[in-house]
Amino acid sequence: MNSLKSARITSLSMYLICGLCLMMGKVNATEMTLTPTLQTPSIAIEKGITLAGGTRNQQFKLSNPSNQRQYLIQVYQSQTPAPKAGFPVIYLLDGNAAFPYASVMAQAIEFSYARHHQAPPLIVAIGYDIDSTIDVKARTFDYTPPIQGELISPENRPNPPYPIGGAEQFYQFIQTQLKPFIAKHYPVDVQQQSLFGHSYGGLFTLFTMLNHPDAFQHYYAASPSIWWHDDYLIKQAQLFQKKYKPSGMEQPITVHLSVGEEELKEHLPQSAQVEKNTDIARFANTLSNIKNMQITQQVIADASHFEAMFPAINHALNRILDHAVQDSQSK
Repeated sequence: MNSLKSARITSLSMYLICGLCLMMGKVNATEMTLTPTLQTPSIAIEKGITLAGGTRNQQFKLSNPSNQRQYLIQVYQSQTPAPKAGFPVIYLLDGNAAFPYASVMAQAIEFSYARHHQAPPLIVAIGYDIDSTIDVKARTFDYTPPIQGELISPENRPNPPYPIGGAEQFYQFIQTQLKPFIAKHYPVDVQQQSLFGHSYGGLFTLFTMLNHPDAFQHYYAASPSIWWHDDYLIKQAQLFQKKYKPSGMEQPITVHLSVGEEELKEHLPQSAQVEKNTDIARFANTLSNIKNMQITQQVIADASHFEAMFPAINHALNRILDHAVQDSQSK
């Protein structure tokens, strides 16, 4: 796998150029209308932004009846035939911002398929029906857990001026509406599903892992907001550890935590700017030594909070390929 990773990294600079063009892509006319699921209105899968060589992504809009919000779902599917078990699939949060980069990197992997015989995963980006890249109000609600009482925030992080607490509703939307739709219309391996989130998206990713560990096999939390609500996630992780430490996880899961090197300097005093004192290290240590649960950590060099999202996506795509190869070899 070392040569595979090397080739993918070598391709990075060329496809970053493509990514700049990709972000300017426009949506064209409807390509096809597919049968709706779960009694939803008719859902049209349309052509999305264009990749190198004229390859088109797909997109559609899906409504969540619990909060009356409409989501823009963007999908990258490899042109390579799907493996017998289906493509591994990664669900990306903050899809408007994450999908252009992720789909370009997936295509870079696909271009090396002839040499390495491993197709990229199906990418399902969950965004909002907006013209900008981030919907701050919507993501603040969707990605934050429900709590009792008033939100507690550190002095340097004022409370957001938006409603919070919609994470469980958003999780149910993914599980009961989005996942079944994707499984019906795309060839996916339901045993190789990943969730990726950055910042508040990382908060949601870890909330999902702690409360619904069997929902995905792999969790990627980039710069997760572990500090949120007086270390809410640390406290939840302590409860998780007490529950699963004696017997371990029934189904194996992996959790990868990452943070930008520069954001450590933004939020930690000089005396604490060492890896062992980061939030991700505290979270990982709380969940250490649970059978069938693998936790890894990464500090991304020279990356600020926002910049850390993109190498974290690239790392997730690489690891998904590794997991797919290991899974195929074990069968």
